[in-house]
Amino acid sequence: MAQRTILQRLVRGFSLVAVLALVGMLLLACGEEEDVANGGNTGSGTDGTPTSQPGATPTTRPASPTTNPDLIDHPTGADDMIVKIEYAGGFVMPETLITRLPLFVLFGNGCYVVQGPQIEIYPAPALPNLQETCLSEEGVQEILARAQAAGLLDGDAEYDNDLIADAATTVFTVTAGGQTSTVRAYALELDAGMAASNMTEEQQEAREKLATFMQEMAGVESWIEPQMIVEEAHEYEIERMQLAVLPADSPSAPQIEDGLEVQTLDWPLETDLATFGAPYLTGEYTCDVVEGSELTTLMESLREANQLTHWVSGDDATPEATSEEYILYLRPLFPGEEPCAEPVS
Repeated sequence: MAQRTILQRLVRGFSLVAVLALVGMLLLACGEEEDVANGGNTGSGTDGTPTSQPGATPTTRPASPTTNPDLIDHPTGADDMIVKIEYAGGFVMPETLITRLPLFVLFGNGCYVVQGPQIEIYPAPALPNLQETCLSEEGVQEILARAQAAGLLDGDAEYDNDLIADAATTVFTVTAGGQTSTVRAYALELDAGMAASNMTEEQQEAREKLATFMQEMAGVESWIEPQMIVEEAHEYEIERMQLAVLPADSPSAPQIEDGLEVQTLDWPLETDLATFGAPYLTGEYTCDVVEGSELTTLMESLREANQLTHWVSGDDATPEATSEEYILYLRPLFPGEEPCAEPVS
């Protein structure tokens, strides 16, 4: 009888150990499944970062722009111009050279500026319609990859076309990949249908790639992935305005069509336009830059003006004093651009 009691106790004890062992195995299995679901990270802090526990598997994270070898290095400041497309030269009037703006500008912070559609009236509004859109770093990399494919990260180059006269040169400037490359293509947009007997196949191919890139930058929003846009197109905030001033009675002033009534506005700043700035270009013009609070004041008037507006400036407080009329040629300046510089030729 005593032997049976001892045997029963052993069986009960063995059963309890077996149950406990089985529970432990089930808990261990559940823990392993959870680790697999979490990417295999068996040791992490409360913020999800890998710990230094032995055997811990670090969580995989996207590489940063500075460590991913597939990314193209570029300046990242809001004032750093990394891609610019502009016209230079051509048989045009001086005021066209004075007011000519880049076709496309991309800054290091991912924001790019283009000229938006303008209302078709004559005379046209005084202010250009500059539109800014901001992209993520992924979007910037997409543009730089296309620039690279167009040969714009390979150093300076120049492509001529001696079959065409008096055309403008398209200038591409890209700062990326550790260098600044300037590529010039004369009469680029006039290639279609032209005989290419004056070019090698390599030159033709290079120009075609440049023309394609130029068209792509004219309509980034048509091909960029929506998730790469962090700020939709909006009016670009002008911080510096270059003004080239010309007396309205100058021989170089634009001719007024018969029947067209010229708008006149009072010059809103204290500085007299007769003494504004320094001689510019041919000497008929003077040039200076307006910014800060003065620009805020001036912008209110510029939004009412057109390209032929006569600005009345001068002291007419006494009978002996006279006021004069002037024409303004406006050129918003982007970061890094020199004020009143000679137009790009």
